[in-house]
Amino acid sequence: WGAWAAEAAALAADSPRWPELWREARWAQRALFLGQLDDLGPLAFVKHAPSMFSHQLTQYYGSCAVPGGGIFVLDRPGASWAARELTA
Repeated sequence: WGAWAAEAAALAADSPRWPELWREARWAQRALFLGQLDDLGPLAFVKHAPSMFSHQLTQYYGSCAVPGGGIFVLDRPGASWAARELTA
């Protein structure tokens, strides 16, 4: 990812390399989420709680608080969907 970020930072806005760079990054992302990079190691992600409209006053009293969310880790991405919660 660092190589793509460095190259993107050096490219001019009208460079013809942008479409190819975008495709390379998208294919790497697809490979990651399809499990083709399962030797990647642990993968941390954030799970958001469902949101609802909340006014500042209701936030103060907590009447619109919704349970859920947290920070989780997939220990074996691509091999198992078992996740452990870090914020429990």
